[in-house]
Amino acid sequence: MSLLFTLGAGLVLLGALVFVHELGHFLTAKALGVKVVRFSIGFGPRLAGFRRGETEYQLSALPLGGYVKMAGEDPSQEVAPEDRGRTFLEQPPWKRLLIAFAGPGMNFVFPFVLYLALALGQNGELVAGPVVGSVAPGSPAAVAGLQPGDRIRSVTVPGRRPVEIRYFSDLPDVVSPHPEQPLTFQVERAGVTSPVTIVPAREDDSNPVERRTRGVIGVTPVYASALAAPPPGLASPLQPLDLVVRVDGQPVRHAGDLAAAVARARCAPVDMEVRRGTGKARPLVSLAAVPTCAP
Repeated sequence: MSLLFTLGAGLVLLGALVFVHELGHFLTAKALGVKVVRFSIGFGPRLAGFRRGETEYQLSALPLGGYVKMAGEDPSQEVAPEDRGRTFLEQPPWKRLLIAFAGPGMNFVFPFVLYLALALGQNGELVAGPVVGSVAPGSPAAVAGLQPGDRIRSVTVPGRRPVEIRYFSDLPDVVSPHPEQPLTFQVERAGVTSPVTIVPAREDDSNPVERRTRGVIGVTPVYASALAAPPPGLASPLQPLDLVVRVDGQPVRHAGDLAAAVARARCAPVDMEVRRGTGKARPLVSLAAVPTCAP
């Protein structure tokens, strides 16, 4: 199932690349006044399509490619009188060059656009930065003293140059290949950056296609609001899976913000706003909570 999904995803991506490539030729030719006879995704027999204006748009049987057919591309064919001045070969060299390079140019731009689209969250928020949202108890990160809210600036593998961590997704790329090997993390906390040595735990990661071992340290990223079970030291009507979004009017980004807000309360009541339930449409609930104080 996983292999079929991978193959299907690969075909979809290939089709997208072909579409974007041909779209570059098509849009540039249209913008420069060249007549486009046919815009086809795929080669071979026509499966479906339609005509709009002077151009036929079609989907062909073999999806591994595509083409844009412009008037006058074949010098052996006679040019219709109404197409004079609008054929590809009649254009000056600079126009033909622009049309030819528009396809590869679009393929160059497409990954950046795709990456940006994937980086945007449901509410237009960018993907998680290199800030720790939670630390698993007993994990290598917990043993090393990492805390929610810590920002990981870089990771250094012994004998190599430091690798800058710009997004949380960069972290597994650096950590995974080095299970049980001490790594030096530059961690920023309260405006101060200091080195922290963490030894990733060894974890088996297998699927129907391959089996491999990776290193993990036991941290999760910061999301728009903090996933919280009722925290220790707080007498409140919080329920597991409540999303705490504000405490005393201040936004809560992660478990560290919640712990800091409880500590600042100094045994005084705090007002909380949480999103309760499951799914996207979680109702916003206001709660009153009282920190419990040690005797």
